Amino acid sequence: MKFDKSIKISLGLVCLLWAITVADFLIPLDFTKLGIYPRSFFGLIGIICSPFLHTGFSHVASNSVPLLILLTVMLSFYQKIAFEALFYMILFTDILVWILARPAYHVGASGLVYSLAAFLIAAGFFKRKAMSAFIAAAVALLYGGLVWGAVPGLVDWYISWEAHFFGATTGVYLAHFYKRKL
Repeated sequence: MKFDKSIKISLGLVCLLWAITVADFLIPLDFTKLGIYPRSFFGLIGIICSPFLHTGFSHVASNSVPLLILLTVMLSFYQKIAFEALFYMILFTDILVWILARPAYHVGASGLVYSLAAFLIAAGFFKRKAMSAFIAAAVALLYGGLVWGAVPGLVDWYISWEAHFFGATTGVYLAHFYKRKL
């Protein structure tokens, strides 16, 4: 996929996240109740909805730039598996959050951000090509600090370290799973 098409898709997704956040602000409903609430029947809807919901403008802003960059890189360099892998990144991360996370509403695209970053870094090791190694090094350099957000006790209580951790775990698993197709 060409870079310009990749960036348009990524920008479209980020704009969608902002539109949903604006709607949440304007409509007198609490959209976070559509997030993942672990081990509850109603919380299952969050497996699909959670990455698109944010607790406010600062939350969506903190996910926007890394999502735009990482998704564009994924779509540009791993086109054969990008959309399938993205589907599984969201699905596996959110199922793990639903099964194993603490009882609270978990919302936001940060699980996907962590999954993308971990995937791109791990893919560099599994593919063993110069460009993949360069991408892995660049992502590690730019987003290596994300690792601290996946450690319980090192983030504020209201931040879902579980989504971060399971997102990163899913990203590494999928890079290994797709290593022959990379």
